[in-house]
Amino acid sequence: HQQNIITQGSLQPGSGFKPILYATALKAGIINMDSMLSNAPITDVDETTGVSHMYHNASKNENHSSYGLRTALAQSINLCAIHTIKLVGPEAVVQTAYDNFGFRSKLEPYAPLALGASTVTPMEMAEAYSVFMLHGDRVRPQPVLRITDADGNIVKHYEPQRFPGSFDPVVSDEVDELLRGVV
Repeated sequence: HQQNIITQGSLQPGSGFKPILYATALKAGIINMDSMLSNAPITDVDETTGVSHMYHNASKNENHSSYGLRTALAQSINLCAIHTIKLVGPEAVVQTAYDNFGFRSKLEPYAPLALGASTVTPMEMAEAYSVFMLHGDRVRPQPVLRITDADGNIVKHYEPQRFPGSFDPVVSDEVDELLRGVV
């Protein structure tokens, strides 16, 4: 049995999920493009297991107490993302990911989601990122666009499914701008 990693594989998106988090927080008005995001260490205690988890700076010489949103995303600063998901609420991020960005994989509503800890497919990530480039519309990627016969005649043509108005166009453009800072 073969598996197509693009359509069937589940991978942790890691920091690739942060734009979804920040888009949720921007749309909710919890942060804006000029926000300063905390970089302070956090200790979390899981209410169900009682296990505590410490989020801290990986680098000993990293002593900034906060970063602007642009820098936080461009440099992928984990603590800023953890602080943001705590402000917006992990449940809100999960709901936005399902309702607006087209995710279908099970997303865990907990702080590590901010760091891309839940597994998703690469196709879901492509669909989610389409929102930013399409000003709030979303496209479900279509892996096969057309089937031709031996003579090159088109036997079947497929169009990607488009979901207009999936997300706030202003926020989509803001996140698109933030992502340019990564490059």
